[in-house]
Amino acid sequence: MSEKTESKLIYNMELLTARVAELGAAYTPPNPIAELSNLQHLLAAVKAKREAWQAAEAQEETGRNTREDLLRGLLPFFGETIVYGRSLRLDKNDLEALTSVNRVIQGRPAPSSGKRMPETGETEPPARKRSVARTSFASRADKASEFLELLRANPAYRPTDDKFSLATIETNVGALHNSNTEVGRLEASTQNLRTELDDLLYLAEECLINAAESARFYIKSRFTTRHPIWQQIKKLRFDKPNRLRKAVR
Repeated sequence: MSEKTESKLIYNMELLTARVAELGAAYTPPNPIAELSNLQHLLAAVKAKREAWQAAEAQEETGRNTREDLLRGLLPFFGETIVYGRSLRLDKNDLEALTSVNRVIQGRPAPSSGKRMPETGETEPPARKRSVARTSFASRADKASEFLELLRANPAYRPTDDKFSLATIETNVGALHNSNTEVGRLEASTQNLRTELDDLLYLAEECLINAAESARFYIKSRFTTRHPIWQQIKKLRFDKPNRLRKAVR
């Protein structure tokens, strides 16, 4: 259900609750779920939970942007470190290993190995290109850790500049993992709130849409379809979204 559609559902509940209040003492539904006090309670609970979910979504988006900005700012550093390794005269194979790992960090496709395939004698084709967006942040952070370990294990890597020290690289790599962990925490919080909101709106036995439909059926049966209140609420919709229609509770 889209944001707009869900807002419409809540608006419909506000209208229904207001019309029920107008019926006064004549409104005596047999099911407690449809009582005016319960309708009002559900409406208030849904609004509060939805506001909390929307705030969590905004925090999650901020966390994602912060994480991506951090990675974007560090991307040049890994290439610069390889160049620094060249100045230290690191072994060619070690530099190639660092370069291969850095390709994943940068979100670039792996190059062709240039090897001939024994079956056909043809040169091995390049690996299928993966966009930066499709290379997960976690994978790139893991490769940053691999980059660090390659340098840590290389006795020839003895930097004299703080910028390229193992401690600096470890700090940068740790920042990537910490930012990813924080986004994971925010995602879990957002999802938990969304689940709780879905329960209030659509899934719990005494959810909003069930209460609304109970109230509507009572008004239709008790006051008949000619009553002006029914005429005002008969077109109000309280449907479960498609994403939840097959949900089993």
